[in-house]
Amino acid sequence: MTPRPSDADIPALLRAYLDAEYRWARGGEWPSLAIGHPAPELEAAFPDAGVFGLLSAWNPHSVERPEATNRAADAALHLALRESGARYLPGFSSARNRTWREPSW
Repeated sequence: MTPRPSDADIPALLRAYLDAEYRWARGGEWPSLAIGHPAPELEAAFPDAGVFGLLSAWNPHSVERPEATNRAADAALHLALRESGARYLPGFSSARNRTWREPSW
């Protein structure tokens, strides 16, 4: 069974997610995204897209795993995205002070 955070951890995780930085790659720049806010640069770059998402294979359920495990999961996610034919770009999520960072797509 995959470990999950306890109910007591959920409020702190929610605060961390809301305070995190989310960015996506576009022409050498890393525009930001914010939960619950419009994303005009993303919408302008992909006007035909109906939805957007930021996917990460790192630390499922916010349970920390070894870097090698996370990197292998990220490689598998990247392969699945390539094979799906979906449009995607690199991205990342991080704590504002960079004590935590993980790649995303």
